[in-house]
Amino acid sequence: MRLWLTLIVTLFLSACATGPVPVPQENPAARIPEDRAATPAVTAPEVKDRGLSAPVERLLQEALALRTAGSLDASFARLERALRISPNAPEVYLALAQNYQLSGNSASARSTAERGLPFCYGEWCRELRAFLRD
Repeated sequence: MRLWLTLIVTLFLSACATGPVPVPQENPAARIPEDRAATPAVTAPEVKDRGLSAPVERLLQEALALRTAGSLDASFARLERALRISPNAPEVYLALAQNYQLSGNSASARSTAERGLPFCYGEWCRELRAFLRD
């Protein structure tokens, strides 16, 4: 009886001591057709200036056209809507500041430019800062 118990315990422990059987890994290059094997690796695209979404771009263009046509109220409405969609777009803050300046409200133009400064980059910063010097 003792011999059988020793044998069972030994077999059990030896079964636990061996790890899983390794599965041979397939070489991924072996599956690539020969004509594509020499293709260089694709690199990540460069980060470009962030763009406006299509709706915001459309609203901004409409606002600028309305301003040129002399309809400041409609232009303000489009810009406010664009700002609700994209509150971090310095282009929209700049257009709003320009509208306020055209309407004779320099204080609002200045405060709008200040609100847009945290989101500006490049040329937008220079143009928004111009309102703070006036």
